[in-house]
Amino acid sequence: MLAEKDGILWVGTFGGGLNRINRKTGAVTVYRNDPNDPTSLSHDKIYYIYRDKQGVLWATTSGGGLNRMDPLTGQFSAYKYSSDNPKSLGSNFLTAIAEAGNGRLWVGTLGYGLDLFNPKTGEMEKEYFHNPDDPNSLTEDTLYDLAVDKNGQVWIATARGGLELFDPKTETFTHHLHDTANPNSIISDIVQTLYLDEANNMIWAGTLEGLSGLNLATSEWQNYTVSDGLPNNTIMGMLPGGQNDLWLSTGKGISHFNIGAKTFTNYDARDGLQGDQFEIASAHLGPDGELFFGGSAGLTFFTPRQITQNPYRPLTVFTDFQLFNQSVAVGSKLLPQPVEKTKKITLDYDQSVFTFKFAALSYQISSKNLFQYKMEGFDKDWSPPRTTNQSTYTNLSPGTYTFMVRASNHDGTWNETPASLEIEIRPPWWGTWWFRIGAILAVIAVAIGAFQLRIRSIRATNRELEKRVNERTHELQDAQRQLQSANTELKAQLAEITVLEQKVREQAIRDALTGLYNRHYLSEMLGAELSRAKRGAYTVAFLLVDLDHFKNVNDTYGHPAGDQALITATKVIGEHTRRSDIACRYGGEEFLIVMPEITREGALRRAEQLRADIENLQIQAGQQTIRVTASIGIAIYPLHGDDSDEILSAVDSALYQAKETGRNRVILCAPSKRN
Repeated sequence: MLAEKDGILWVGTFGGGLNRINRKTGAVTVYRNDPNDPTSLSHDKIYYIYRDKQGVLWATTSGGGLNRMDPLTGQFSAYKYSSDNPKSLGSNFLTAIAEAGNGRLWVGTLGYGLDLFNPKTGEMEKEYFHNPDDPNSLTEDTLYDLAVDKNGQVWIATARGGLELFDPKTETFTHHLHDTANPNSIISDIVQTLYLDEANNMIWAGTLEGLSGLNLATSEWQNYTVSDGLPNNTIMGMLPGGQNDLWLSTGKGISHFNIGAKTFTNYDARDGLQGDQFEIASAHLGPDGELFFGGSAGLTFFTPRQITQNPYRPLTVFTDFQLFNQSVAVGSKLLPQPVEKTKKITLDYDQSVFTFKFAALSYQISSKNLFQYKMEGFDKDWSPPRTTNQSTYTNLSPGTYTFMVRASNHDGTWNETPASLEIEIRPPWWGTWWFRIGAILAVIAVAIGAFQLRIRSIRATNRELEKRVNERTHELQDAQRQLQSANTELKAQLAEITVLEQKVREQAIRDALTGLYNRHYLSEMLGAELSRAKRGAYTVAFLLVDLDHFKNVNDTYGHPAGDQALITATKVIGEHTRRSDIACRYGGEEFLIVMPEITREGALRRAEQLRADIENLQIQAGQQTIRVTASIGIAIYPLHGDDSDEILSAVDSALYQAKETGRNRVILCAPSKRN
């Protein structure tokens, strides 16, 4: 969204194009993609709208690159990724935009890092992405939000790499990651929205697990979740209210956070919102302080200073009293007058299940009225606030209690003066004072006589017990020695079974010759790996390696020499795989390597190095030296396929092309038409 001073509101939709709304006249102009018009919007899925300092309107799309609108003609120019142009944007799936100085723009992408774009030339000047060999590189290539400080440093919200701070002068990234062992860390590595408050030296991060704030002066984190008052831990958008406060759109309505008081006031569809569910990248601060939040059911906008709290402190009244879930009739012996006028109710001990019903005299969104109650003499503290307007007690001991209940209105304004009702529970006859005194005296008399008899009996018993204890002690000592011996033997057997189980598991998923994972294991994990990549919006490279003319090795040097060649090649493959990579023996002399979270360029670079290292091998087989080469095909998910069958077919096609064009080379599968 983008609100402008002249009353124009730009709204991007995910599939419905770009909307220009004249709030003064109500006129709506819709810009959509027309395949037959190259000057139309390049894609109907809009992620971000931005007007730069030169007054140019920009829009990022999910699949159509970056769009620039001509203010005079209303026509669009699109800047897209091109494999033939190294200076084109790194992806057509773009996210946030921010000023980069000298008329340039920072552009975030989905899975391809951060681009520095020059509108004057229409070219990408630099790109920054994750490099596993560089600890100062970007931790994650999917970026959701950007915020630039007064020094030109860029704060970056990433999909799984926490909060990043980029210094363009040194071209290094500072990482802020969640650490479960350190409470002074960001609450989650999935960061969806940012707000930079330089006046108070704070950076706020809305995450999938709650709200986090970093004090830039002290490097201390503040973390808030539903236990602190948030309606939902998923923060979608975040905007300042102008009074040391934040307004947060969440997965369950909008929350107003008072930073100084550290309190949350929550609003939902009952308060007039478009709905309870809001979307990522759908929050905007208007030029006059008006706030805009987009959700699945439309757009919510308001001016924070016009949102006031209801000051009314509602009275609480009793509406019903029930015994065993049945209302007690007014005028009965138990309830001679209406319950709201009753001060005390007396119950017999067997009237053990009773219920109070009550109401708050506040009728504005009464479904959000809250209640707290307490049975003084039984409950230690007030109950948690809840909307339930009744409370049931069972099997209270005889005595005198006071039931108290208090209420708040829909805005959480409490009336601290509760309604109260005294409850007396009479004891049964055997619980009266005179019965207890008589029973105590009788018990004392019996106890004295029994005590004398017991003393004599104990003395005789002690002598017999002494003898038996000595005999039993010797028996127990013998049994203990036997148990210790059996326990030692069982532990040894259990250790042997554990080792055997581990060996059986390894044999089931490992290739016996090379020690790599086998094709059965590949079938098990491939679907799960692609599902993780789809959820995390990152790419996965597949490298299919085939040792060239390997049949000739077996025919010339014999199968033992061929096995030695396979083992030696496997060691080289192991040296080129990361901890997160998966290397499998695909069949015969073919190996498949799965590399998550790697760029296309990184995969080509890794494959070429692997090919060169295999070519340089000198494999000793007896007195002979064997030389082998490898052909490697590469396919990238999702560029070359959306599922395992498509990807495996694509990488096999690339390997076939490598063999057909001369072997001992690396070939990247050509992109499919739909991509």
